[in-house]
Amino acid sequence: MGLTSEYKKIRWVNGVPRHDWVIRSSNVRNEPLDLRNYATAALRILIQICSI
Repeated sequence: MGLTSEYKKIRWVNGVPRHDWVIRSSNVRNEPLDLRNYATAALRILIQICSI
C-alpha cells in the first residue's frame, strides 16, 4: 500500500507533455499521506516551541 491514492501519468497533448493525476482505484485512500503530513507539522511546531 502506497502513500497516495493517485499516480502521475504523462499524456502528450499537441506535442507537449501534460502531467495528470489518475486515481488508482475507488477503494484506495489518502490517509497514510495525511497522517504523515500531520505528524511532520506537529514535529516542526514542537521543535519551534521547545527551542524558544
